[in-house]
Amino acid sequence: MASGIAGAVALCPLGVVLLGAVQVGAVVGARQEAADWLADWEVAPGMSLEADAMGFTLPTAIAFVPDPGPGPKDPLYFVTEIRGKIKVVTNDRSVHTFAEGFFQSKPLHELPETEGETGMAGLCLDPSNGYVFVSYAYHDDYGNTWNDVSRFEATPGTFSLRGENEVKFTALLKRDVSDQSHQIGPMAIHDGALYLCVGDARQPLKTRDLGSTLGKVLRMSLDGEPLPDNPFYVDDDRANPRNFVWAYGLRNPFGITFVGERLFATDNGPGVDRFVEIERGGDYKYDGTDWSIGSKSDVLFAPAVGPVQVTYMDAADTLFPEPLRSRFFVALSGFVGAKPGRGMKGEKSVISIPYDWERDEVAGAPQPFLRYRGRGIQLMVGVTRGPDALYVLPLMPTHGADTAVLKIRHEPTREHPWVIGRDEAGRALMVAKGCFGCHSLEGGDTGLPGPSLERDALVARLSKRLSSRAYLDSLDELDLIEAEPFVSFRDERELVRQADGRARLHTWLKFHVIQPKFDNPNSQMPSHDLTEDEASRVADALLALPRKISLIDKLKFELVALVPRPRLRHLGYSAALGFLACALFLGSLVLVKRLRGRS
Repeated sequence: MASGIAGAVALCPLGVVLLGAVQVGAVVGARQEAADWLADWEVAPGMSLEADAMGFTLPTAIAFVPDPGPGPKDPLYFVTEIRGKIKVVTNDRSVHTFAEGFFQSKPLHELPETEGETGMAGLCLDPSNGYVFVSYAYHDDYGNTWNDVSRFEATPGTFSLRGENEVKFTALLKRDVSDQSHQIGPMAIHDGALYLCVGDARQPLKTRDLGSTLGKVLRMSLDGEPLPDNPFYVDDDRANPRNFVWAYGLRNPFGITFVGERLFATDNGPGVDRFVEIERGGDYKYDGTDWSIGSKSDVLFAPAVGPVQVTYMDAADTLFPEPLRSRFFVALSGFVGAKPGRGMKGEKSVISIPYDWERDEVAGAPQPFLRYRGRGIQLMVGVTRGPDALYVLPLMPTHGADTAVLKIRHEPTREHPWVIGRDEAGRALMVAKGCFGCHSLEGGDTGLPGPSLERDALVARLSKRLSSRAYLDSLDELDLIEAEPFVSFRDERELVRQADGRARLHTWLKFHVIQPKFDNPNSQMPSHDLTEDEASRVADALLALPRKISLIDKLKFELVALVPRPRLRHLGYSAALGFLACALFLGSLVLVKRLRGRS
């Protein structure tokens, strides 16, 4: 009996482990549907991705409390929703409504239709006074669209769960009618002044008119008063836009951030976008054309990708490794009206832009950091540096009908299952080489000059062509040409002849990517500087079925996610189940012992 009990005690840790695994399996089963969102995202190497707080409907902006209180119900960050709710997330990740119902938003159609791109968009916090500022476009009873700002009061320093004493800044903004998408936008507070971005309301000639608020960065006191050191200040008239203008000639500035004393912004153009430094009194030239957007920019995005909220990671910031520091992180919203799969793969993403402060210039091309790889419609609208991670805000639902705030950390041991440049290396190369400027991943008439790259259509089209007698005869004719590139690619054409089925398609795609004229003198596709291995990856990506998250991937992610950072209740559950397992095991041994004694 004693030896049996000793054996049971020795086996108890195993029971705890096994029951812990059972518990994890139950968690996986219960969360399986929610875990599907993981397959929709890929991140930079060494990064983990998780949902931080959820329960948001069409969120648009996020802002952290600089020094949150220590209690579980103390506010940690604020989130705005486009239809007019300000929500606050507390330290325990519960979500509360801070304010609502203070403006009217009644678009003709809801997102993702473009008519739905009107509502609350900007958010910033002033801890010293406990102020929460939000900007929004609202509809009056006649359907007209107007811009406004509201300021709410909360507990200074730590803020609170409910906003009080709303103050509107209507006097300045009531003179200019707004419009969908081209409305009032982001805000920032610096040295006790409020900086406010306003879109052009589809009136490009107003952007360089100092008598209009449209297409401007405005600067004012926290009470909405004009500041005498503004570059075009005349008097203290709160209704005169000239008194507030800090910079002008912008189209749709939807992201601003300060780095020290310097202000940077993203500006959405008609067909191209820009990232640009905003200087006091600066004229940013927008006159209704893409050329004007491109005439003054630090980074030009062509085609347009909808850059919005922007944040900065300092060189001394240890949140990320050194290669990811001294960088701006920009959320790219892409195009709401675009169909899934159309355009650049990196449209709905977060990118990083390196900056060289010694040379005072952008240090390199933007790089993808987080990318939406799902087949639905998604827009990235928010990105900010939180106390423990980079927080990202998608607009459209990520978990059923709700949207979650996503959190990205540098945790190589918990690396996200989908890594940029690893799992879809071929598609990443296509983005880098600009393939999606001519081709689309969707079927049908895409309006692009190149043929569709939708897999089924591509396979059917190539299978028919490459197996035809006319094509094989054309290869014989090309072998007779004593000129480049036909001479150098004779062996490659022979490999296409000898292959069949999928191997023939893959071989042809690989060599076509390397040298499009290798079997077609009339090809209009440019030749890219790709190695054979890189071209093979592109062929793999074009011929592969869309990858879906597997149960093994889900189990792996859940196990890795739970083990390094178990919650207290999980440990309690595991301990209780472990003791229960031990008790049952001991009881069974005692019962078996007694039954043997009776026999």
